[in-house]
Amino acid sequence: MSRSIKIALIQFSSILGNIEKNIKKAIEMIEIATINGSKIICFPETFASGYDLNFFKEKISSLAESLNGYTISSLRKIAEHKRVYIIAPIILKEDYKSSFTNSAVVIDDNGNIMGVYNKNHLWHIGEGNLFKKGSGYPIFETKYCNIGILICYDLNLPEAARILTLKGAELIFLCSAWIQKDKYIYDILIPARALENEVFFAAVNMFDKDMNLFGNSKIANPKGNIVAKSIKHSEDILIYRIDLDEIAKARYNAPYLSQRRPEQYFPICN
Repeated sequence: MSRSIKIALIQFSSILGNIEKNIKKAIEMIEIATINGSKIICFPETFASGYDLNFFKEKISSLAESLNGYTISSLRKIAEHKRVYIIAPIILKEDYKSSFTNSAVVIDDNGNIMGVYNKNHLWHIGEGNLFKKGSGYPIFETKYCNIGILICYDLNLPEAARILTLKGAELIFLCSAWIQKDKYIYDILIPARALENEVFFAAVNMFDKDMNLFGNSKIANPKGNIVAKSIKHSEDILIYRIDLDEIAKARYNAPYLSQRRPEQYFPICN
């Protein structure tokens, strides 16, 4: 039996700082995605608050939320009601601490929190002064496949996607707020990460005209081919059915992972 699943990438346009309005709109978009058969839905980086580092410098304390906050509580309800997995990137406030992480919360189709991924590689222009670095690369075992998550600048470091793959990820989501001047990097690395790891790679990018965030969400298959993309430079919902059996076929024809020689890779970590 074929292992296929519809996923939805919500190319969101946030109202900066207005979490309540953003989540109300997000729920409406989730309903559209589920009507069209989507089983896993992913939003862009810090979609609940919008993304603006200068704005964050002044407002981060008020924008940061706990796992019991408005965003996650609201999305848990809709996830349970619609029986859908949701990947929700937010500014997460650590309990009893004055530190914040750029995070993605994974909610299962019963409305339970599966876990959190905290961005490991912080963009050197500004993020390091605002967020605490993450540690670790969790795998989330859904009823459809094993998924991994990266956030924006994590894409630029190939080790991140490779670790997720070696831990069993079949589908890697990238939640991002990528700017227009660096679009060429985004376009090169998404198919590269899919091909070198022979996984599906689904990248959802925020759209914000004022911040030069260009959207153009896309999905690459295990051969590195872009099989779906949003060509609109506007808000959009990209829905696509992926066939997970393509992973085994790609690895049979080009066994990159089995031909690795990790005993020679010590200098990478030295």
